[in-house]
Amino acid sequence: FADNYNNLSKSEIVDAMGAGWNLGNQLEASVNGNPAEDAWNNGIITKGLIDAVKDAGFNSIRIPVSYLNKITYSDGKYVVDTDWLARIKEVVDMCIDNDLYAIINMHGDGYVGVDGSWLLCAQSDQTTIKEKYEDTWNCIATYFKDYDEHLIFESMNEEFDGTYNTPNKTYYSNINVYNQIFVDTVRQSGGNNDKRWLLIPGWNTDIDYTVGNYGFELPTDNYLSSDVPTDEKRIMISVHYYSPWEFAGEGSKTQWGDNITDSSKAANWDDKNYMKAQFKKLYDKFVTAGYPVVIGEYAATNANSSDDQNQVCRVDYYNSVCTYAKEYGLVPIAWDNGGYGSSGGNQFALFNRALKSVIQQDIVDGIMEVYNPDKVVGEQQVDDSGKTDNSEENKGDSSETGSDTEGGRIDKKDEDTAKADGPKAGVTVKDKKYIYKVTKAGSTDGKIVGELSVTGLKKKSLTVVKIAANVTLGGVRYKVTSVADKAFKNNKKIKKIFVGKNVVSIGANAFAGCKKLKQVSINSTVLKSIGNKAFFGTKKLKKVIIKSTKLKKVGKKAFLRK
Repeated sequence: FADNYNNLSKSEIVDAMGAGWNLGNQLEASVNGNPAEDAWNNGIITKGLIDAVKDAGFNSIRIPVSYLNKITYSDGKYVVDTDWLARIKEVVDMCIDNDLYAIINMHGDGYVGVDGSWLLCAQSDQTTIKEKYEDTWNCIATYFKDYDEHLIFESMNEEFDGTYNTPNKTYYSNINVYNQIFVDTVRQSGGNNDKRWLLIPGWNTDIDYTVGNYGFELPTDNYLSSDVPTDEKRIMISVHYYSPWEFAGEGSKTQWGDNITDSSKAANWDDKNYMKAQFKKLYDKFVTAGYPVVIGEYAATNANSSDDQNQVCRVDYYNSVCTYAKEYGLVPIAWDNGGYGSSGGNQFALFNRALKSVIQQDIVDGIMEVYNPDKVVGEQQVDDSGKTDNSEENKGDSSETGSDTEGGRIDKKDEDTAKADGPKAGVTVKDKKYIYKVTKAGSTDGKIVGELSVTGLKKKSLTVVKIAANVTLGGVRYKVTSVADKAFKNNKKIKKIFVGKNVVSIGANAFAGCKKLKQVSINSTVLKSIGNKAFFGTKKLKKVIIKSTKLKKVGKKAFLRK
């Protein structure tokens, strides 16, 4: 790593880190002060999980780490257990080997209520705490000193006195000292650490308490390498965003944003304007001064079981965080603690760690729409058995000679002898969001894959249309191969469109008059035709991505916006 250090500037590191994901509740998990990555029911971290995160489109992984009883006092100094450092290294290497940026921090050590925590700003013996903190970070930084720019150190997590009142100035001063010790110690530990990007929080990673006049002080960087241009910084600011807490953290309120259908289920103090204003504060205070800002955690808990509208609001929330983060040059890193439930509280899982797969594809899509559109998968359609079309059981592309099924590839001969017992061509079928017309009948035994044309919306409130590659309805699997004429014509709500990989044709006037439409991503590589006036009159359309190399016909005025 050492020989290939790329000295990235502020804008370069922000672009490179893109959208991030938190490997939460693993290396910071502990029992009675003893760190243990499987202590909180998330198992052991595997390469397969990190591969899945990379494949989903994320560029960065934040790795919360607790040290606690792994720190001992020996020969007049504090040292970190080498086996624990080696395990942290294994996880960091999984990330960097995947060209992911990795953030490691000091997590549970500074949290009131964690057994064995000691980095406590309100404690009286600050001399001992600061000595221990300096020695610990010296061990960590020295161990990783030769890693390249893909590794970032974060001084601590949500450091505060455990109360949610206005910050105590004396305690805040202690936090400022911790950050200064961190910067000085890391910079003088050798290797690439004198030019490494370092991440520091203010009081409890709170935006207002970091931006406002409450006591936050930026550390000086006196030992920064001369390799860094004099007009550049190598310090980042860490904040977290869970506002409004009733929606994002508790789930006591289940709706937010553009998709509120019942105002009594939404918080009355936080909306998109508030979010945008908070992020602008960070831009005005830090980004314009050369300090990148990392939203080290953000999320919206899963409260689907109490409100069917919760999921679409959650998708909107994640997408909005990313939209405004990108607008203001911030790095958003989604919190995931492995909580798979749907009753609110600590239910933040985006990935199933045991299966090494995405379990909240629509949320991940909402993130990737902003940061990595090529990774947008589209709808996960659920069949009668509860399996999703994007699950392992249903994966596989159709071809001219047959289709993949659970039993293997079905050749043309088997299709000819199979019975198409599904709805006949011309019949209208529906799922929860879309209306289709069957263009080729399929079979319930899976031997014949049917085909559908999207003809319109069943769920009229959608602002993002995701046309899937495949859907399973009534036990019959279908490829979605076309968008019908006038399918979404004059829709007043659609802002973004993602077209699945099996669509061959988009009909005349399919999206004409969609006046709020801003982005179109056509992920199909087999698209052959776009009909007359398909996107006519889409005055706000600014971005169109077409991946197909087989496109032969684009109709008259297909993309005329006036």
